[in-house]
Amino acid sequence: MTFPKQSKTIEMGIAYGMLYEICMGPFSINGYLQLPPGHPWIGSDLERDHDIKVHGGITYRAGRVIGFDTAHAGDGYHPDAPISKAKKLVTFLMSGHVWELEEVREELFRLAVQAHAAEVVE
Repeated sequence: MTFPKQSKTIEMGIAYGMLYEICMGPFSINGYLQLPPGHPWIGSDLERDHDIKVHGGITYRAGRVIGFDTAHAGDGYHPDAPISKAKKLVTFLMSGHVWELEEVREELFRLAVQAHAAEVVE
């Protein structure tokens, strides 16, 4: 899990009326979405109560902000990530899919679509 305030912001914007932030974490690029006040996902058990489809599941949650990372089994570390300076220590992370900014943005927008749909339906 990566905390957005301890990461370097790469991009910020609005998706379906919600603020998003894409950050470079210690291993990879991560995506965060700020849910609007009163959103049905706030305060609920995201894994039990909602079928949210995002890479690796929701791995960050604080207040109205939810997020996901791209440092799971099968993922490689990003060459611009801080860990790349110590790659001899983490050679097991060298292989695997390296998520690029465009892919993380697409995944974040996919999360925003689901969050928007939940807000409209629930």
